[in-house]
Amino acid sequence: PSITVTSPNGGEKWQLGSTHSILWSPYNYNPNVNPSGDVVAYLDKLVNGDYISMGQVKDCGKASIHWEGNLDTCNSGTYPAPGDYYIRVVNNKTGQWDRSGRPFTLLRKDYLNADLKVNNSDGPVTIPAGGGAYNVSWTSNAEKCSLYNGTLKMGEVGQQINNLPPSGSRFIQLATPSNGNTNAYINLVCASTQSIEGGAFDEVRIDWTPTPQPSITVTSPNGGEKWEVGKTYEIRWNAKDYPSEAVMGAVLNDQATGYNIRTIIENYCGGNNSPCVNPGDGFYKWTIPTSIPVGTYKMRLICMTKNSERACTLDGTTTTDPNVHDTSDAPFSIVASASQSLITVVSPNGGETLEVGKTYEIRWKSADIDLSTVITLGDITSGISYLNNSNFITSIDPGITSYNWTVPAKLNDLVLGGEGIYKIYLNFVTDTTMPIPGYYDISDAPFSIVAPTPQPSITVKTVTPYGMSACQSSSYCQGPIASIVDANASKRWWYPAAWKANALIEYANEITGNYEIGYKWVGDGYDPNCGGDIYVSQDKINWTKIVSNVGAKEMQTYKGNVPFKYLKTDFPSPDYVSSHYGKGRCGWVGIQEINVKKHQELGLNRARMQVASASSALGLGVGDTKMRLSTISSALKKLMEDIKGLLK
Repeated sequence: PSITVTSPNGGEKWQLGSTHSILWSPYNYNPNVNPSGDVVAYLDKLVNGDYISMGQVKDCGKASIHWEGNLDTCNSGTYPAPGDYYIRVVNNKTGQWDRSGRPFTLLRKDYLNADLKVNNSDGPVTIPAGGGAYNVSWTSNAEKCSLYNGTLKMGEVGQQINNLPPSGSRFIQLATPSNGNTNAYINLVCASTQSIEGGAFDEVRIDWTPTPQPSITVTSPNGGEKWEVGKTYEIRWNAKDYPSEAVMGAVLNDQATGYNIRTIIENYCGGNNSPCVNPGDGFYKWTIPTSIPVGTYKMRLICMTKNSERACTLDGTTTTDPNVHDTSDAPFSIVASASQSLITVVSPNGGETLEVGKTYEIRWKSADIDLSTVITLGDITSGISYLNNSNFITSIDPGITSYNWTVPAKLNDLVLGGEGIYKIYLNFVTDTTMPIPGYYDISDAPFSIVAPTPQPSITVKTVTPYGMSACQSSSYCQGPIASIVDANASKRWWYPAAWKANALIEYANEITGNYEIGYKWVGDGYDPNCGGDIYVSQDKINWTKIVSNVGAKEMQTYKGNVPFKYLKTDFPSPDYVSSHYGKGRCGWVGIQEINVKKHQELGLNRARMQVASASSALGLGVGDTKMRLSTISSALKKLMEDIKGLLK
């Protein structure tokens, strides 16, 4: 099928920059006849009798070709020079083409113009809150114009005014926004469709004077103050631009928990309620009640609408509006008055370093009051109050003012010995869960708890048996000494072949300083003279007796500081045969357990013991008289029980 240009086809005047439609015929979809997807348009110019292509017409719309003057590239903004031109359309599929029968004219982009003024101003124009009526005037060389009032909502009366003459003036209502915007525009749109096809546009920006919003600023307490319980202080603030129905509200915010714990000024006021406080007063006198716990707080002030939950903004927003409340810039302290202080932390009171595993004395001063004292450890590592992370240590009876505390590695769920800082919190036990001013105290400053210092180990190197005595009477004893170790031998009422079993113990390192030796014997004779001796030596040549003939059926201890590397026991040989029925004096006896524990001088003010222990036990070998080393006392205990079993 053929194709014929129908617009522009001669005589039209198109303004560049305005949208124009290039039309042709026949034109149809389904069945397709020259659809826009198959047709391309070109701008031609007749020069000296020849048609010169100026470029491809770029359609930036749909259906037909809607053209604003762009060539080759859509929305390029580069237009051909004003003058006379032809449109040539080509069907890329059929090859059919046609050109305008006569030239049409392209006019410069600003050929049609428009000028808009508000109150004789090109803008911006600032209007006060509430708006008002303003004179709008305009001129244009187009055929007709329309006004669009951007200060009104879409669809409101006066938001769009059409079919206005090219020049004129009128009063329109400009409104202030309710959507939070700070400006809007009045738009003038003019157009021509007859002798010239094109349009023009102008606008004036409208600004609004911001509506004053209420604001409030805390000036006292604003951080760092110390207010005593029972005394009266002024809560002060600056307030402005608040509505006439506004009242003040004030709450106390606990920095330990983050919660508002007390309403100080109530906005539900007047009548039978508490008196109202006007924002313009600027202050409120507050006497701190004894029910307020000592601690750190911030003051939060709120401008409210009386007896409602609304903030005192003019548009009725809620209290989340930051303009209508303020909080102290930094925490202030509420402290107990000197006359109320009935208990005082003495130690640890700040700056000390405690070590896990060591024992320290927690000390305090207390009035003569018949109340128990609770000791709590407060973790203030993260900067929060001790009350937010307190851990119970113990409860102390009335009249006692100290407690020896061995620092654990873990207190409840609190792991100690890291980078934490802490305070001791003491309080009298009363029938209320709230702290009573004067009935408690806290360390003045933080102290540290560190991991335990590694202690020198006490390690047994060797254990050597010596001094085994043979049984002196065959009528009572049976078999050689070696048979005592034969667990399968049944002696039944006969005594073993060995009368005593001594041990020589060598330690891996010399033991110095304060130490404690624990020891326990086993045997059938416990006459006061049936004990054993203990010797120590640095060189295994010169020996010092530190325990002399002590019976030790139960664990005994010796505390000393004689340096040694070797330790030996010595049990006296019996004067005569020991009898199970009391005929003998001592009977058989041997070492059951020996351990050495190291003492350390620790504590804030006193020496405290830290134990690093090692136990050695003496065991008997099988089939000979040699003994072997056992590092656990349970092995020796079992062996001695086996020996006793041989006597039955």
